[in-house]
Amino acid sequence: IHKIVRNTLSSYDYKTKQRNEHIDEAIQYIQDNCGTNLTLEGVSNKYSFSANYFSELLKQDTGLTFKQFLIEKRMMKAIRLLLSKEQNYDVETIINKCGYANKSFL
Repeated sequence: IHKIVRNTLSSYDYKTKQRNEHIDEAIQYIQDNCGTNLTLEGVSNKYSFSANYFSELLKQDTGLTFKQFLIEKRMMKAIRLLLSKEQNYDVETIINKCGYANKSFL
């Protein structure tokens, strides 16, 4: 299972599609900050998009809504933390590092 997950994580790259440069930056921002309290409005404002337009561009490029994309990034981060050989994180720490306020959210 570890090998399958690692191969999936390493081969899963949205940069294979042509996109607006600001979309690339926004996607990278979401990936880098998925452990924080991100919102569609906050990210779209940061890159001077309307929320609707940014949502549409993200959906075209990734096939996912903002919420789906953010959840996917958080789950990928959780998988990486669970598989980490350098750190032995407990579940509550992983939940917090992945942007979830508490265990009841899951």
